[in-house]
Amino acid sequence: MLSPNFKILEVVKPVKTRWNSYHDAFLRAVVLRSLIDLITQYIINKYKKETAPLRARQKKVPLLPPIVATSALNDYNWSVINNYIKILLPIRDAIKILKARGRLGLHRVI
Repeated sequence: MLSPNFKILEVVKPVKTRWNSYHDAFLRAVVLRSLIDLITQYIINKYKKETAPLRARQKKVPLLPPIVATSALNDYNWSVINNYIKILLPIRDAIKILKARGRLGLHRVI
């Protein structure tokens, strides 16, 4: 049974026109890392299983889905994502302050 505090988390997609959306997307990806890795591995295994007979008969194999071609996200990729989060955090905070400048005054930015 699910706890009363259970909350479904979805992947956050970055939006080019929203400054903080990349930070939010990276942060959510780190939270969902184990699920992202499981789904990615499932897709890779499914592709390999489906194309094995074609490779055995030396027939043309369909193009690799991008997620399979890159072999998913490894530890290095996840560390880069964590570094991006650290880099984007002060920018996110500055943007929040600038958004509130009418209420709090511009002196907080300086």
